Amino acid sequence: MCARAQVTADAAALEGEPEPFACDKCDYRAGRKANLVRHARVHDIDAKEHKCNTCGFVAMQKAELKAHVMEHTGEKPFACDVCE
Repeated sequence: MCARAQVTADAAALEGEPEPFACDKCDYRAGRKANLVRHARVHDIDAKEHKCNTCGFVAMQKAELKAHVMEHTGEKPFACDVCE
């Protein structure tokens, strides 16, 4: 999709029109083809490469696994001004 077509698709999405790119395996729709390509990996078991050594949870992205592991360790890397 060229840049002009992408701007048109973005504008259509803001106006409530359906997203132009639809997943053929679920109801997911995206305004950008790149987002649909990234989404398609959720349907591909082989694409899920990052596995938790504690419970076997499998994530598609390393950052997703890192956030999951913090649930096991109790690590909270971001301080809360209210809770401190």
